[in-house]
Amino acid sequence: AMTERDRMEASRKAWGERIRRLKILREQARNPFPKGSAPGNKPAIASVHLLRFMVYVGRTEDGHIYSMAEHHCQMAMALYEAEFRRMWSKDKLEWMDVKFTGFLGVMPPGHGKTVLATHWCGLRIAENPKIRGLMGHAQAGMAEQNLQFVTAMVDPETAQGRRLRSLYPDVPPIRKKTTDTLDLETSDGEKKKAPTLMAYGVTAKISGSDADFILFDDICDQEIAEQETTRKRVFDRMNGTWRRRLREKPTGDGHWPFEVTIGTLWHHDDPNARRIEMAKNKSIKLRVKVLKCGGPDDGFKPVWPEVYGSAKLKSIYTEMRNPHLYAAQYQANPLPLELRK
Repeated sequence: AMTERDRMEASRKAWGERIRRLKILREQARNPFPKGSAPGNKPAIASVHLLRFMVYVGRTEDGHIYSMAEHHCQMAMALYEAEFRRMWSKDKLEWMDVKFTGFLGVMPPGHGKTVLATHWCGLRIAENPKIRGLMGHAQAGMAEQNLQFVTAMVDPETAQGRRLRSLYPDVPPIRKKTTDTLDLETSDGEKKKAPTLMAYGVTAKISGSDADFILFDDICDQEIAEQETTRKRVFDRMNGTWRRRLREKPTGDGHWPFEVTIGTLWHHDDPNARRIEMAKNKSIKLRVKVLKCGGPDDGFKPVWPEVYGSAKLKSIYTEMRNPHLYAAQYQANPLPLELRK
């Protein structure tokens, strides 16, 4: 039988192992290319730095850790390519320089696109607290909710904020936080032109200039998609009012002004669908990544089988009672039936 001394020794070793693993995780979450990584895999390892950051910083008070799957890695890799203006050529088996101005990612509902994008936002601010960003959503309240999520990541009063600051101790204190604004103190006394981060509904009047990045999350919802004039208005606002707020030159850390758009397709002529076509025609330099689930014709092939397996997708399809709406949201095919090839 195990004695009390044996139990204490076993507990001590268990805690020692937990601390050792935590230190490894912290090191991996802090550095895009942790020590001991194989040099030949540098782009692949650096591209999923965002996911390691999510695992370490984003876990909840009760220890819940975000589930990761292959599609998260695919999205993180595409986002990395866009941000660092390069792309892997499968034909030439080499990296090519591409002057991407942004990233547009489409995933089915519930597959983690907003969590991925908001953690990217938090990571960018942690790496360079001087940057300024804008967040847009079809609904102002949802844009504000996303901003509050990022605020919690840098707030030293939250568990997430304390973990982030253990990785990036130079992040300055919060000067101001409201429902739609996050502003960090400056470490050098420099006067700021605008707060660190501001959130708006996509059609609202926005302020600020020389933004380093814009995050568009679901800028077109079903209500907007159903109205042609509203679709056009949102498209014009994105490409006119919003994008004119970006700075023209890269920041001191080498990052160019950048936009991240994530969402679900609702209509073949909605703003995201139009910009995907523009990227295909090379009239804009967006790195586009579209992930699709299957439907009744291919056995409801899943993108995330561990969470949204074939049976669950089939159940969603049945409950929606709208094949066109399912095709738009889950298969990234918003074309009406008569226009599909």
